[in-house]
Amino acid sequence: MIGNVYRILEEDLKGKPKHKYEIVIGLCPDLFHVGVLLINSKHYGDLHPELLKLQYLVSNTGCFSFLKYPSYVDCSRIVMKFGHNFEEVQPIVCIGDNELRRLIDIVVSADTIERRFLKLYQLIP
Repeated sequence: MIGNVYRILEEDLKGKPKHKYEIVIGLCPDLFHVGVLLINSKHYGDLHPELLKLQYLVSNTGCFSFLKYPSYVDCSRIVMKFGHNFEEVQPIVCIGDNELRRLIDIVVSADTIERRFLKLYQLIP
């Protein structure tokens, strides 16, 4: 499941339904909670420089060929989801080990994510 990309229907900030791509980055030992990173079609230029560094650009080729255009993986936060939300949804793709390792390295080095969440999702010992 780690490294799988899912297309999930969620509500946007205005309460309207919107499909979001999510990458599973970590699992709690009980598998009840799943940590995901969101893929955004753009980042907002007014981000603080520290947050801007945590927006990982991916091209719409290779394992990300399902994207319509180059996009950004937001590595500034891990979004907690319930594991059962993924039981009936098929993953679009599982990203390669190299891409997954890059994302994990960025997430682990991010000052915006508390160490306890990195431990919760088994990203650090």
